[in-house]
Amino acid sequence: DSIYHAAQFSVDRKFSRGLLLRGSYTFSKLLDDASEVFTISQASSFSENPFNQKQDRGPSLYDRRHRFVVTYIWDIPYVHSTDNVGYRVLNALTSRWQWSGFATFQTGQPETIIVGSDILGDLNPTNDRPDLVNPALPPGDFNRYAPAAAGALGNLGRNTYTGPNSQYWDTAIQKMIPLGFHHMEHQALTLRAEFFNALNHANRFLPDLNLADGASKTPGDGGFGDTTVTAQGYRQIKIYLKYSF
Repeated sequence: DSIYHAAQFSVDRKFSRGLLLRGSYTFSKLLDDASEVFTISQASSFSENPFNQKQDRGPSLYDRRHRFVVTYIWDIPYVHSTDNVGYRVLNALTSRWQWSGFATFQTGQPETIIVGSDILGDLNPTNDRPDLVNPALPPGDFNRYAPAAAGALGNLGRNTYTGPNSQYWDTAIQKMIPLGFHHMEHQALTLRAEFFNALNHANRFLPDLNLADGASKTPGDGGFGDTTVTAQGYRQIKIYLKYSF
């Protein structure tokens, strides 16, 4: 069972010099009592108590509380004059360039913290949850939790941990070259370069949330709550030429 609520806001602004900006923000909450079983997170998919499914009601694995996207398209100003050879060359070099892209910022992914052993005796070690023993500590602190007694349900809810926020910067620049030859007036070449993760920003994703793997002692050891090893981010560049006719 799931329910989704959201407030969405967007703004567009077109400037006089060929620049278009658009911003979109979504504040939302997606609740469910199980996420689909084909996700990589079995901990979020299987109930701790199959006889009381509503007990697992909480943030969905797909919940992203805040999401902001800004997009832009800019037709870059160029030399318009073609009065002489020099100006015609400058016009050909500087005209029909366009810069576009978007940047995305969003809240991290919810996930369930597990004990890592089959305390409940149901042959499923991914749905055994610990007890919350020190709520004053941050959610990623190993000492915040303790394994429940054998055969007992842990009091920690489902998807109570939220991973790090993420941001993505993608941009592209292109130049359109019209073919002004006879019978080719409606044909053109477009040279385009696309930069994915243009700033080479490394996002951190969900860490190990299995108490059985032990607490992280130093950044990068991959222990419980260590997001250092989850950092991913590398720039990709694609360049291509398109012929339109």
